[in-house]
Amino acid sequence: MENVDYILRPNVLKFLNITSDDTIKVSLRNDSDKVEKVEIEPEKLSNKNMVTIKEMLPENPSWPQQNGKNKYPDYYWYRFMLEDKILYFQYNKCKDRNIVKDMGKMGKKVYGDYRLLPDFNKFSEGLIGEINNKDIEKFIIDLRYNRGGVSTLMTSLADKLNKIERIKGKTFVITGKETYSSGVMACLDLQRELNPVFYGEPTGGNVNGYGNRRMLQLPNSKLEIWYSTKYFQFSPNYSKNFIPDVIIKPSFENFMKGIDDVYEAIKEVEITKN
Repeated sequence: MENVDYILRPNVLKFLNITSDDTIKVSLRNDSDKVEKVEIEPEKLSNKNMVTIKEMLPENPSWPQQNGKNKYPDYYWYRFMLEDKILYFQYNKCKDRNIVKDMGKMGKKVYGDYRLLPDFNKFSEGLIGEINNKDIEKFIIDLRYNRGGVSTLMTSLADKLNKIERIKGKTFVITGKETYSSGVMACLDLQRELNPVFYGEPTGGNVNGYGNRRMLQLPNSKLEIWYSTKYFQFSPNYSKNFIPDVIIKPSFENFMKGIDDVYEAIKEVEITKN
């Protein structure tokens, strides 16, 4: 299973014969290397009493920061790290209001009112303005949490970024285990247009694979399922996933300290000035 959240779902664990009742028994190793056995019950798994690791961090690293100005602040955002002279751009979803609007009834059903979503064209204008107006030593594009959407958004942006001379030779792209689908396509677009240095971990999704999803509703249960309709061969150079140039495996110790190992590694790279 790719999603660890399934360990909190008794119905899934019952189906897999991992447990026979609604109480989940897990063994956890604490900081003192001692194993503790914990029982978790479904009624205790509400959002009211759950604490995320992010809330426990003494200092937020670059990756979870968001401006929180709209309903979907996690779609994409950027911030100029003044002390490092790094423009950090996190691209998490390949969707925007125009994409969802074009989806019609399906888009409204899945995402609600498209007008509440960000406009990627306007966002891109702001990002490019920031590139042109700030004293940037490095430009980071973080794709670690991009699980897909519509790839044309990044294709268009990558073409615009290609025309900006001041970021050439200064661009870094971060990939990770949660980079899938159009997030992987973004790697190819950026590789072609900007020739950046890729840092992080291999992508979770393959470069070539099935896509162009459609949804259907089962006639009796009324359950909705998604299925792929087309195989895409994007690059003959990859048989599986996209491998970054520099592999950085984040340590849990640094994670708990609020330190982003990949960001720190890029920060230490010396840029050769022409």
